[in-house]
Amino acid sequence: PWIFKFLHVLFDDTEVAEGCTQLDLFLAWLQRFYIASHQHKKLSGHCLILSGPTGRGKTLLSKQIVGGLVGGSEDAASFLTGREKFNVKLIEKPLWRVDDTSSASDWRENRKMTDLIKRSVANPFVETRAMYQNPQEVEWNGRLMISLNEDASSLSIVPQQDSSNRDKVIGLRIQEAAPKEFPDNDTLEATIAAELPAFGAWLLEWEVPEALKGNSRYGVEAWFHPHLRDAARDNSPTQGVMEKIDLFAKLHREDSDSPIWTGTSVELIGAMGNYTQLKVSSNSFEQQRLARDLQQAVENCQDNKDVRPIHVMSTGGGKVWMINLEEKYDLTHDAQ
Repeated sequence: PWIFKFLHVLFDDTEVAEGCTQLDLFLAWLQRFYIASHQHKKLSGHCLILSGPTGRGKTLLSKQIVGGLVGGSEDAASFLTGREKFNVKLIEKPLWRVDDTSSASDWRENRKMTDLIKRSVANPFVETRAMYQNPQEVEWNGRLMISLNEDASSLSIVPQQDSSNRDKVIGLRIQEAAPKEFPDNDTLEATIAAELPAFGAWLLEWEVPEALKGNSRYGVEAWFHPHLRDAARDNSPTQGVMEKIDLFAKLHREDSDSPIWTGTSVELIGAMGNYTQLKVSSNSFEQQRLARDLQQAVENCQDNKDVRPIHVMSTGGGKVWMINLEEKYDLTHDAQ
């Protein structure tokens, strides 16, 4: 009964799929993980991200409930951000946790974490390293669970959403109204430990809603809460380029009647150099990096209709970019 009440007031009411809540998606993700542990099956699954206010039980959920169900957990923050190479303790646990006290200090650590998240989900083999021993490849079919507060520092570790990892991550948001008060630690841990066998038995019998069933690779459909999606975009290296393009759109509108700018990445660098406010930035652009970030921007605008539309056309001799210059997509316009 305690676990039941805790879970039913935890998530906000954003609809995941027709007739399905965030709680339904969490239970579907957890059921697949528990079946894999209980029945010793090699079932891959998504990385799960939880964001929400502090003190609402995010770490309790990952460590005590999920970790308790599947056989234990280990803090993986240092390994996933590249600060720690030795990961032998992680291989011994089915659940890797990243708690809200950890964050990526810059976009390089964010990129490192994003890459390792993709690998931990898509590849059942992990290279394990221990001190004074040669690296070994080990099969690992566990899960990664990240819990975050909603300040800018915590949200900095939200992995970038692109075509290579969009299907590998589920992002859920805990509501502000979730309870703040909990029993003392000894009582709470004893209560959860006593209820976990019944919760596990219920999970084995529970029917996953059809709307949430995904392909056989990960079992359920990936879904990312809009709040987390925006945080991932705002913390990505691509956002810096988008801010420069936003300024370029404002300046270029004064010199052109066309609502669309069209050209190659080299031409874009040159066009930016015509404006004093962007001259320093355009000089520091690398064509290859700009093209990569523009491609990411193309994917971002497909997922979010409020983001300035950028499209690309392959000509066989190079890529031509089309940037919408309309005022309604200005960043400052959105803020108003």
